[in-house]
Amino acid sequence: MPSGVMLNGESVSASALSDLGVPYVRTYFSIPAGERVELTVSSQLPQAWEGNDSGGTYRLTFAKQVTIRPGRLHIEIQPPEGMHIVDVSDAMRIVDEKAVYDGIPGWRLQLEIAFQPSLPVRLWRDIVRFRPNPS
Repeated sequence: MPSGVMLNGESVSASALSDLGVPYVRTYFSIPAGERVELTVSSQLPQAWEGNDSGGTYRLTFAKQVTIRPGRLHIEIQPPEGMHIVDVSDAMRIVDEKAVYDGIPGWRLQLEIAFQPSLPVRLWRDIVRFRPNPS
């Protein structure tokens, strides 16, 4: 699941686990009083995609761990090759052709992003997909 986990820009070990079918990343570190750290997790979640090569939707749920002080969350989702973003959840915005969430989430954050290729590409793929095979 994670392709990289970094703490303040340095690679750290982490475990990719699942609880009741929900994937998560586990790592341990200390945060000294009054200081901040940045934990970066890069991953690809193909199971979050629903659609085909003519478009689809990517859904991501972030479940926040309870902490004394709320942590800021920054998520960037890049569209698949050849597609562009056509819609995002209210909590997100489109920045440099990526869907971005930046804020302090509640206990559960659900994000949804819709992608499509250009209209001519979509039409061609749909025609090819549904045309009968010559026998």
